[in-house]
Amino acid sequence: MRKLITLSFAILLSVACMGQEKLTLKSRVVDSKTRNDVPGVTVQLLSSDSTVIESLVANNHWTRDDQEGYSSIFRFDVPRHKANYIIRASFLGYKTSYVNISIGELKKREYLRELPPIMLRPDSKMLQEVSVVGSKVKFYHKGDTVVYNADAFVLAEGSMLDALVRQMPGVEIKKDGRIYHNGQFVENLLLNGKDFFRGNQEVMLENLPSYTVKQIKIYNKYGKKSEFLGQKRQDDKTYVMDVNLKKDYSIGLLANMEGGAGTNDRYLGRLFAMRYTDHSRITFYGNINNLNDNRKPGRDSDWNPVDMPKGDNKEKLGGFDYAVSDRNQKFDINGNVQVSHSNQKLITNTDRVNFLQKGNTFDYERQRETLKNFHLTTNNQLYLVFNKKANLLLQPSFQYHKFDNYSNYISGTFSSMQYGVSRELLDNIYAVGSEQIIRQSLINRYKKERLGKGHQLKGSLSAVSTIKLKGSDDYINLIA
Repeated sequence: MRKLITLSFAILLSVACMGQEKLTLKSRVVDSKTRNDVPGVTVQLLSSDSTVIESLVANNHWTRDDQEGYSSIFRFDVPRHKANYIIRASFLGYKTSYVNISIGELKKREYLRELPPIMLRPDSKMLQEVSVVGSKVKFYHKGDTVVYNADAFVLAEGSMLDALVRQMPGVEIKKDGRIYHNGQFVENLLLNGKDFFRGNQEVMLENLPSYTVKQIKIYNKYGKKSEFLGQKRQDDKTYVMDVNLKKDYSIGLLANMEGGAGTNDRYLGRLFAMRYTDHSRITFYGNINNLNDNRKPGRDSDWNPVDMPKGDNKEKLGGFDYAVSDRNQKFDINGNVQVSHSNQKLITNTDRVNFLQKGNTFDYERQRETLKNFHLTTNNQLYLVFNKKANLLLQPSFQYHKFDNYSNYISGTFSSMQYGVSRELLDNIYAVGSEQIIRQSLINRYKKERLGKGHQLKGSLSAVSTIKLKGSDDYINLIA
């Protein structure tokens, strides 16, 4: 009897141990074009002879930072020994995808194997022609977020993002690119929820085609510190405008260019190119012109004559922006570099009559200025998360400015009107051979020259780390 009990216990223990010897296969299903999750997919685990072993629907609900959604993550448990399987994924609107899985030698403590994402390719079908007539809502409120529907606005062909934003009710763009919504300053302009040329949002306003935009959201966004701690911190909140691209433009390449020439040797050239996916982006742009005035029609400019550009201005500008992030939010790196060079030449001639009781006097002023400026700026950010227990934010920045400015001013006051007064005449008024009648009528002469040349360097590196304390909501901030 004792042997029978012992044997039964050994059998049960063996069965229990076998029940624990499982290998979990984990993966997700994504769109082959956008690399976004496709929730609701039917996923089946098949044996090597195509027999269905297990079937499920990949539709996992998640919430984060007041947002929610569904992912396509799925898991299958299989015995921990060598075997071959087939995973079949099917969903309406996509071609069914098959992936062969081979389980070879397993490590002693390997109980989880993460498989590459399964790609679903869209299944295109020709539909009969239909006509749909309906009205579109321009904007609506979703909680504290204002959502603008880009397709509800009528824009000229070839319009950029700034033309769309100017039509949005309650939104205005100032002459320097600052955006206000119902009188509140929009601190940052985002592209698909991520920074884009922070501090220089005109790059996106003037270069992103409006036809690529699905909707624009305006809301208070909490930063990475709030997300990491799971708390809404008021000191980590910014008012943002988030430009969301249409699904067809969530991955791909955008490029546009513009060129022109006019009278008086006027010219302009502009280039913009962006390669982007849902987790990476790189953008190049350049601009060259001598148009003096770059104000955009339709902007609130508060114009007055003092702001009118003077002289001959030549502007050259170029830069690039980059961003790469991990889908599992383990790291995020982004930044930009911008180079600019300006050359302004200004010539001012002033002839003035002073009406006096004892006799009029005549002033002749000649001024020439040359202003050359070169700027190089770069701002970068690296964000790392370590096992959800600590994070690190590094923000290096660098600025370089080279300037070469020269001005020459000369004036003369005469007791009689002079004709053909040039800078050279005023400068050589006492030279041998100059007309004596001019020297006799001269009351006074004034000359001034200024030269400013130099370099300016400015750099900074900030580091912030947040460490969670185990067993509580407390944390430690380290700032350098």
